[in-house]
Amino acid sequence: MPEIIKRYLDEPNVERLSRDFKFLLKAVASSYEELELAFREGRVSVYYRGNSLAVIVFRPADNYRVDIHKRFLDGLDPETRAEFTLSGSYGQVTVDARGAHRILQRRNVGRLMKAIRDVNHSEELTFEQILIADNPPSPEFLLVDRQVTDHHMRRRLDLLGLRRLESGRYGFVVIEVKRVCPRAGQRSSEPSSSLCRGPAAATVAVSLPSPR
Repeated sequence: MPEIIKRYLDEPNVERLSRDFKFLLKAVASSYEELELAFREGRVSVYYRGNSLAVIVFRPADNYRVDIHKRFLDGLDPETRAEFTLSGSYGQVTVDARGAHRILQRRNVGRLMKAIRDVNHSEELTFEQILIADNPPSPEFLLVDRQVTDHHMRRRLDLLGLRRLESGRYGFVVIEVKRVCPRAGQRSSEPSSSLCRGPAAATVAVSLPSPR
């Protein structure tokens, strides 16, 4: 049986998000599309320019586990950060709603954004963010997720969208973002092994058949 990609929060967690993270929702809404939230089953991922800024995992008893990549932990204000425990590439800490607010307050979010900017990040991720910002939800096309792990194909999908079909149903669209470095006299769609001297990216969209 194929594994289902679950991209939603159940109703109790939606209520907790709107109650305990109203400050974060406001920060995302006023970020000019630079910050975004991605819903996963039982958690919310906060992205900045395509990079994971923080993950909020809903825990019992109104507690939350906050995950932040270890490269960015030093960006937190020392007076407000909690005691993170390293687990793989991420620092993790479990706190109550007030503790989560202290960690993800506007000042710390700004510091984490700067820490991400200071790290050499993938230009493909930046281009993904541009695609998302330039394609707001519409009845004809909707980008629903990014960096999706497909367990059947054993690969990670850059962007996943839904395209409205003539029948009125929706079909999946997989969008791959690739770095392209054209040489002089070479068409930009042809890959090159030479070094890029400027930003260049290309997209490949593949429509998957809709279920019958």
